[in-house]
Amino acid sequence: MSSDTIAASRLDNVRATLDAVLKPVLPADWKTVPNIDTPQAKQLVPVLYTEFTGISSDYNGQTLPQGTVFCDFDLVVSVASTDNKKGEDDADKAVLDLIVAVDQADQVAWSTAKKQRMETGQLVWRVSLAVLTSTN
Repeated sequence: MSSDTIAASRLDNVRATLDAVLKPVLPADWKTVPNIDTPQAKQLVPVLYTEFTGISSDYNGQTLPQGTVFCDFDLVVSVASTDNKKGEDDADKAVLDLIVAVDQADQVAWSTAKKQRMETGQLVWRVSLAVLTSTN
């Protein structure tokens, strides 16, 4: 992660900063939605939504300098197919595209990706990441 991250992201606008960082590196045909239950989530292209899940003042057991925190997010990528074979193939390709995109954004760092099946039958991948952020 770059040292300009702290200057680029403040706690009061971290979600907007994350969206701005990810938009240029995501595949052009992807849609972003405010939550996975919106009608757009049923589209035939990969859909991405962002959950703000936590704030921490330490990282890997080390306390961050005062005025600096990690904001934790889950990026959830969903595909429309509920067919087991096609849905799984499409979801797996989508998460690989997402990881490549996140790796291009030096303001964020991802840690884990886990596959889940929603009640609708859709497969989603949940990618956990952190954004280094200033509280000032």
